[in-house]
Amino acid sequence: DESKTFMAIGEGFASHESVNHSQGEYVRGSTHVNSAEGFGSRNRRTVIGVFHHISQKHAGLYFHEIGFRWSQRVVAGTAVRRTKKGREVTRTL
Repeated sequence: DESKTFMAIGEGFASHESVNHSQGEYVRGSTHVNSAEGFGSRNRRTVIGVFHHISQKHAGLYFHEIGFRWSQRVVAGTAVRRTKKGREVTRTL
């Protein structure tokens, strides 16, 4: 997306690309904003449906929890889990 928010976030990563929705570009190769938009949507739904309210003082902790849940989510019949030794394992459900 051409949003300045996504550009600022991208500065902290080695590789960051964007698409220009205003010019009708929604996907370029593997570049799209669906994951970022999905994560933002998950944040809003979690705050409304699970936490109901978050204090500014503890917002970072809440969003770390949401991020953890996102990284542990089930995707298309598979689940990625960490073993006790920290290795990632993908399991088919």
